[in-house]
Amino acid sequence: LAPSGTIFSYVMNNYWETNYKADQEGLAEFRYALTPYHGTFNALAAARRGMEETRPLLAAPAGAEQTGVASAVTVDAAGVLATSVRPAPEGEGLLVRLFAASGKPETVSLQLNGRAPARVTLTDPDGYGEERVELPLRMPAWGVRTVRLEAE
Repeated sequence: LAPSGTIFSYVMNNYWETNYKADQEGLAEFRYALTPYHGTFNALAAARRGMEETRPLLAAPAGAEQTGVASAVTVDAAGVLATSVRPAPEGEGLLVRLFAASGKPETVSLQLNGRAPARVTLTDPDGYGEERVELPLRMPAWGVRTVRLEAE
């Protein structure tokens, strides 16, 4: 932020002395979300805010008798974010990508449809691999893990 309150954004750099054109044709759209803060930077709050901006709320229709919709996956550690939840390959459970965004090691427990999962395995990002683990799961600082959660 410049002293005048101007924000500079240099989002495209085509000034390399190589075989690249120095311009780009067509329209380009860039979006920004600015969040002021006071005091010490909070990495967890910044990660949450970034996810809120890039993954907007999904609305679903509900009947008048419904008081709420339960989450399929519950994460109990405030410093761990579930960055994605999707069906596992072959339809066996859910893949949950976890990110320890607090910058410190975390211990996390997970619930699947309000209950402890019957089986938890660490997988690669595509859901393959079968290293069975027990909850709570230890997450390293800034660590990313993908787990498969299966019900009985």
